[in-house]
Amino acid sequence: MNRTRRCLLLSRLACLLCCCNVLATAGTPELSLSLGQLNVTENDTANPAQFSIVRSGSVAQSLVVRFTVDAASTAALGPTAGVGVDLIAPRLSATRIAVIPVGAASYEITITPQSDNRIEPLEFVRLALAPDANYTIAPGNSGSFDINVADDPARVSISMPDPVVAEAGPDTGVVRLDRSGGDLGNELQVILSFSGQALQGTSASADYTLDNNPSSLYTIPAGEPLRDLILVPFSDNLVEGDESLVVTVVPNGNPNSAYLIDAAETSTTIIDDAPRVGIAAIDDQASEAGDPGVFQVARTAGNPDSELFVFFSVEGS
Repeated sequence: MNRTRRCLLLSRLACLLCCCNVLATAGTPELSLSLGQLNVTENDTANPAQFSIVRSGSVAQSLVVRFTVDAASTAALGPTAGVGVDLIAPRLSATRIAVIPVGAASYEITITPQSDNRIEPLEFVRLALAPDANYTIAPGNSGSFDINVADDPARVSISMPDPVVAEAGPDTGVVRLDRSGGDLGNELQVILSFSGQALQGTSASADYTLDNNPSSLYTIPAGEPLRDLILVPFSDNLVEGDESLVVTVVPNGNPNSAYLIDAAETSTTIIDDAPRVGIAAIDDQASEAGDPGVFQVARTAGNPDSELFVFFSVEGS
């Protein structure tokens, strides 16, 4: 084979390879991410983050696309949200593979925020297309988006819908704990502090008990937006006057049961029911011949279940 013929064959072969390469490139689908909803808020499942993986070219075959949903790596963005902790992605497999079906030009991805009872700053998570030999990523399209996850922390308020509390009866009161935001599906532990003249507890010197709980920790059950605590005053035989009581919500140091405080304080007065004593001669005729007289000491109010010591003096001629 002479040199001229060899050069001609090599030229034709190079042209053929170039054409094949052009055809192969032209047949490779090009992907881009289309943004729907970028900003999400915990506890707002009706407005999840939405994205579309869009392909160009033929839709005659299905296309397997790889992608990642990870904590945002840009330090300037701030804290990162965790998939499975702050976000749930029901349509995403563990391997993060999406299949654009035959006849479809796109695949929809929905990432839903998940509630918790933590107090957190704005968080971020990143969704990105992963490189693969079966497709290219469109020029000018970064193939990734950062999702902003806003916090929706639990909030607690305290009130007293029944503020009248008295030892007589006794007349009980109600202390109400209301909550909003956060994860209603989990219980929320609330810490209270008590101040004022009235003493909480179960000892003999105590003036009341709150829901028969001598501690400061009270739990709003899972699924409940509020809890009513029954304030029961103790009737005693002390002359102590009306006593004040202030109940205050304080922050919880448990990061998994944290809350913000809206209405922090409520108060009432426990009305005293001091014992009252009277004396009367129920037999006012007496003689030395053996006929005694009778005085009766009677009490009202106070606690009739406890003994009462009464002091008296005797006078006369």
